[in-house]
Amino acid sequence: MYELLVGEIGISRQEFYDLYWWEIQSIIRGYRKRSRSMWQAMRLGAYLIMSSNADLRKAGIRNDADLIQFTWEHEQQMANQPNDDDIADLQALIRRENAALRKKKDGK
Repeated sequence: MYELLVGEIGISRQEFYDLYWWEIQSIIRGYRKRSRSMWQAMRLGAYLIMSSNADLRKAGIRNDADLIQFTWEHEQQMANQPNDDDIADLQALIRRENAALRKKKDGK
């Protein structure tokens, strides 16, 4: 953590030792957001330059995210994917709903 805050972000050694834990977390989150924005802007620039010189759709590239996918985007996609518990809960809900519909249908 010292290496990141002092070496990369540029906080002085004295400031580092005066920080509270919650401040360190906020600084790191802000740094990562700024870094991500920079990389996304560079990817968009590369996409725009490439799209002006070539037909990227033939290569299956529809937008800048298709050109390069960053690790944090992949992690976000994976976080949005249902896990085994989500699937089991959904299947149980479908079974309950189907049973209720059958009861309602049989009752008429």
